[in-house]
Amino acid sequence: MLFRHTNNNIGLFISKLVISTYILFGLCHSVQAHPLEQLDGLKRFNKTTLLVDPQNPAVVLNSSMDIKNVKIGQNVLAKAIDLTEQGGEIHNITSGNRSDKVTFSFFQPLQESSVEQRIDLNFDKNLGFINAINLRYFISSAYLSIELIREQVLQAAVTKYGPPLTLQEAQTATGQTKNTVKITDFINTIPNLSAEARDYFKKLGVTRNAKISADSQGYGLFQNGFDQCYLWPKNDYTEILRFCAFAPGAANANSRGLEFSLVNFPVAKNIADQQVKAAEQLKLNL
Repeated sequence: MLFRHTNNNIGLFISKLVISTYILFGLCHSVQAHPLEQLDGLKRFNKTTLLVDPQNPAVVLNSSMDIKNVKIGQNVLAKAIDLTEQGGEIHNITSGNRSDKVTFSFFQPLQESSVEQRIDLNFDKNLGFINAINLRYFISSAYLSIELIREQVLQAAVTKYGPPLTLQEAQTATGQTKNTVKITDFINTIPNLSAEARDYFKKLGVTRNAKISADSQGYGLFQNGFDQCYLWPKNDYTEILRFCAFAPGAANANSRGLEFSLVNFPVAKNIADQQVKAAEQLKLNL
């Protein structure tokens, strides 16, 4: 009986040891770092950090719109991991600990070629919050035109974001009734346009003769040089999504591709302000 009792104790001990080891292994596995957390250019960030309102830390600051489920103000490491898990192929990150952009590519077949979606996440190099997003579409084959997918991509954007700004809205804003409205006239009539938004339009290099016309659906087509763009302004132009491409038949249209860009001026300013504050605290700590 003594031997049997001891044997049972040994068996119980071994069972507990096996269970403990299994639990320990499971815990270790669950907290194992994602490969991107060890990648030069991203490993200096903590994926759990959120951009919050300094006056109300319970409020997380993000853009209202997103591109591929990525918003302005989100954590670049966390969203990079998300894009990887969606099948994105990460490009080489330059500048090491001073990096401020990470790029992913997604591919899907098109006839005997493929379409590439290339997304750039631009971020603050010290805090790791995304301050601008660009998404471009390219066709791998030189024998296929980007026009094959242009209308499809535009309609997908309308489905997701709603209709872009229309010519009628531009006419109403400027009080004009012509078939075209000068882009400069339109910009000058936007009420309470922030300095950041004015600077944004200025950097687009809008010429004096650049116009807004109507496409076949009545959407406002911003024509400036070779570029033709659609605009989705939100919250009094504090957030702007833009979709651009060269005019059909223009030279190098395939090289230009189709491009979405998303900016949010208040969130970007908050990121910049928090960076300055962090730098000042670092000086005080030194």
